[in-house]
Amino acid sequence: MSAQERDRLDSTGASSAARNHEEPARLTQTQRLDAGQRAHTPLRPIWLCRACGQPWPCGRAKLALVTEYDGNPVSLFLYLASLLHDAIDDLHKLNPATTGCASDMFDRFLGWPARHTRSYRMTEIGSPRPEETEA
Repeated sequence: MSAQERDRLDSTGASSAARNHEEPARLTQTQRLDAGQRAHTPLRPIWLCRACGQPWPCGRAKLALVTEYDGNPVSLFLYLASLLHDAIDDLHKLNPATTGCASDMFDRFLGWPARHTRSYRMTEIGSPRPEETEA
């Protein structure tokens, strides 16, 4: 072993590169969740999930988005609205005859967060509005 190689090893025999490499067991639960969901991104221009092949956003992508935008539903809606616009353009360019119904595309991108976001749910007649109960 050369002097340079000895200098690169620590007392346990691990190189500096190995010491700096973060072990998966040391990752927090959130970091492991993020790492597992990164692959669930849209494959453009067909707007299917890269990981599972389901129409994007798939279930795992929705979970990642809800986690990322936790407490900020307006930003989530704005982000998804911009992606809806892109998806409609991309799919129309691929095949104008099979772009799909606008209401189906709306539900796919913006319907699910509306159903799962407390502040955007419909209230019953006579019940307080969500913004009145949050204060």
